[in-house]
Amino acid sequence: MGYTEPHLWVDGPETSVNDWIGEHEGYGTLYDVANDRYLGNHVPWAESLAVFLGNREEDPEWLRDLLDNRFRVVPRCKCTVASYGGTEWTGSKHGIIRDPEGGVDFAATEQDVLAAWRAHVESVRAALAERQAAAAKQQANYLVALDHFATLEPAERLSAVRKARTILDTVETETVIQERRRGRTWDEIGAQLGTSKQAARRRFVKVDPMGAEAA
Repeated sequence: MGYTEPHLWVDGPETSVNDWIGEHEGYGTLYDVANDRYLGNHVPWAESLAVFLGNREEDPEWLRDLLDNRFRVVPRCKCTVASYGGTEWTGSKHGIIRDPEGGVDFAATEQDVLAAWRAHVESVRAALAERQAAAAKQQANYLVALDHFATLEPAERLSAVRKARTILDTVETETVIQERRRGRTWDEIGAQLGTSKQAARRRFVKVDPMGAEAA
């Protein structure tokens, strides 16, 4: 008895669903409603459930009560949204789907929580795309405003330059982070910035999502 398909759902750089936030590693956790706790935090939910089923799966009334009132399956994701101000994602609680005989339909339940995790991945992708578009628009607005700098008083001109530099620095840093997640080397990033590998690495190593020791 039990569900034998892979427990971990991974969205990495080699997949068609990619938001450049590193890998989304999703999984389903069994949640004990009665005791308000997760069982085996990163243990496959089906394995945790099997422990409770034991040899009593043939008891229809006990099994019905267990599935209806005791347990839920929660989709979760060990993605790196923390670097964007978030935390490890936890989805809503899903009921355990039954098979025609009243037992546990492991495959259907897994697909149910997997669909919720995929929606999470797409949501993060959309949020990042919106954020990147806003940054690009903001950058363009300031670049266009350069044409009007000559009409400003010197003090106003200096203030406008300072604000533009701050925004461009932020856009530059976020772009470097994205490029590192895409696998770009410091040699390549240095060339794009018009500087050396060493200078680029020294400037951005503290925000490198690949780690301080990565090449």
